[in-house]
Amino acid sequence: MEREMGEKHLRQGIVRPSTKTARSWVEFRGECGQDPHTEYIVACETACAKLPWQEAKSLRAEVTGMLKSAKVPKSNITKEERLAMNELKKSKDLLIMGADKGRCTVVQTTTEYENKVHAMLSDERTYEKLKKDPTQIYKRKLLENLKRLKEEKRSTRAI
Repeated sequence: MEREMGEKHLRQGIVRPSTKTARSWVEFRGECGQDPHTEYIVACETACAKLPWQEAKSLRAEVTGMLKSAKVPKSNITKEERLAMNELKKSKDLLIMGADKGRCTVVQTTTEYENKVHAMLSDERTYEKLKKDPTQIYKRKLLENLKRLKEEKRSTRAI
């Protein structure tokens, strides 16, 4: 998920690498045929945004060098297993996802997944059905608090 968010932020321009850095990332992606280290790039650019220009330039160069010299690990599955996984991924009736706990993969039917979600959400001891979406109320309260902190000079960030 973090990787997807990182790629999304790169595409949307939320994380903006310098032109030279972007060129390096594209060259790296071109050499590998894919970008297996997007999270490193996003983390680097996030850190660089908070560093002085020269330190950011140095960090980018170091990370770019490490990524260019990184070797893609040898696959630990056979060609047949990879083909079978691709067939499973194509199925609209199956969901393949990481387990909530542990480092394993869960494969289940879409119907089974939806039934479990509905069962969880219908537990009235845990969840309460809201009459309306409270997001705007919380957003307004947050902005009021941030404005108050700014007025009290306890925050220097723009709202």
